Amino acid sequence: MAVQGDTDGTFKVDGRATQLRIEDWSGYIGQWDNRVFDGDVPELTYSVNNPLDHLDAGFIKRDPLAWFCSHRHQQDGSDQIYTYSYLFKYRLDAPAGAKTLTLPENSRIRVVAVSLVQDENDSTIATLPLYDDFTGRTAIQLSTAN
Repeated sequence: MAVQGDTDGTFKVDGRATQLRIEDWSGYIGQWDNRVFDGDVPELTYSVNNPLDHLDAGFIKRDPLAWFCSHRHQQDGSDQIYTYSYLFKYRLDAPAGAKTLTLPENSRIRVVAVSLVQDENDSTIATLPLYDDFTGRTAIQLSTAN
């Protein structure tokens, strides 16, 4: 998992490097386009009178999800409700007889577990997309001209 945003890391198996994009462990793993209004909007409101500033583009993080929770605890033991947390699963190919795994020199990457398995089902792929494709989407700026 990554902290403070998605980040890249170079993992090495017996010196052979693999670059991986590691997803942040918190936030949302997907969201539709989201309206962003000017000024403060109360959390509980039945109408929004603020002008619409822009639309944040929808997105989906597609890394395989290994674990999810809907809240977490702070160091003092208090709950952070609806602070979603995720652990993602990443794969590194290891040749037979591999001896070493070198982790990235990136303080934002946290490795929770490493398993060494041979699983033929990991190569199974869907024939059609399982998600909407938000590739290349950017925020939509609204014109202020009338």
